[in-house]
Amino acid sequence: MGTVREREPGVWEVRVYVGRDPVTNNPRQISRVIHAGGRTKTGRPPKAVTDLEHQLETEAAEGKLGGTSATVGLLLDRYLEDLARRGHSPKTLDTYERYVRSTIRPELGDIPVRKLTAWDLDALSAKLAKAGKKASTIRQHHAILSGALSQAVKWGWVTTNVARSATPPKVRIAKVEPPTAEQVRQLIAAAEERNPILAALVMLAALTGARRGELCALRWSDVDLDAGRLQIARAIIVVPEQAPIEKDTKSHAARTLALGDAGTTLLRLHREQILERARIGLAKIAPDAFVFSTRLDCTTPVRPDVVSQFFTRVRDELGLGHVHLHSLRHFAATQLAAQPGVTVRTIAGRLGHADASLTMRVYAAFFPAADVDAADHLGRALTSG
Repeated sequence: MGTVREREPGVWEVRVYVGRDPVTNNPRQISRVIHAGGRTKTGRPPKAVTDLEHQLETEAAEGKLGGTSATVGLLLDRYLEDLARRGHSPKTLDTYERYVRSTIRPELGDIPVRKLTAWDLDALSAKLAKAGKKASTIRQHHAILSGALSQAVKWGWVTTNVARSATPPKVRIAKVEPPTAEQVRQLIAAAEERNPILAALVMLAALTGARRGELCALRWSDVDLDAGRLQIARAIIVVPEQAPIEKDTKSHAARTLALGDAGTTLLRLHREQILERARIGLAKIAPDAFVFSTRLDCTTPVRPDVVSQFFTRVRDELGLGHVHLHSLRHFAATQLAAQPGVTVRTIAGRLGHADASLTMRVYAAFFPAADVDAADHLGRALTSG
């Protein structure tokens, strides 16, 4: 239902009720001003005014004029609360909150959600790029806003997600430069001299390609030494100012990995060492104790950041500053990719990639043998007979 009033000769204001604000529940109206001359001979407003009134009433009935007066800042608060309620990773939430607090809220927080435009988002991306932020970081900011706006559409705060019309920068997959087998052997040997427990974790990372948090969460109940396999079912994450948190894996799925002779021997020796250490310290190790722990009874896991700091010290002493702990994951993947008969799906399964296409995109350059075989197969198909 609309109302019309002549504010001054020839200037008309049309007001239409568009429902209640989905956030505050207060009734909302919109108004439009139109220049359309004076009243008709019958005393009615000009046709242009009544046409505008009918147009706005139709759009209101179709839900095109709804929404909220809430700001982007309020939307982000509600969105983060909703993510926490739905059980999102504390580490992800911490990252989102830092980006919102440091950048998104200061730049866009005061803008009403319904007035936010794709230009606003592109302007933020340009400002971050000018400040030297990586494309991946800029896309993360965009993803937070897009997720919040998508939820705003579901909540009825706005009718469209303007982030879909914005253009965040493309992220190029970084060139993978894995360490050589000799460099990995040097790292393991040097780590063994400093800390045998963490050295075992480093070697297992190279043998399995598992993420550091997944290895930190490994329990003896996940390991079957007789069968020569282990299950990756959880990960340890570290959030600032909180104790380490145990959660499911990045792909939200458990996976079983064969250890091979080297992996089985490694964990047998490691178990003997920690059992002997516990015996001397009069401690007892439970069946579900952590495989890697600094405590005698192995009741708490080693922290992922502690592992990274240890690895960094070892590699710096060896002058291998270009090698990171995550590089061991690349080492495992590329070593497998170079072996005839090892499929992309097998490598993806060991790495815990939910989609094998990701594995192929990252490690495509390390499948030369498979590429040559494919070319030969096509050649034979076209030249035989």
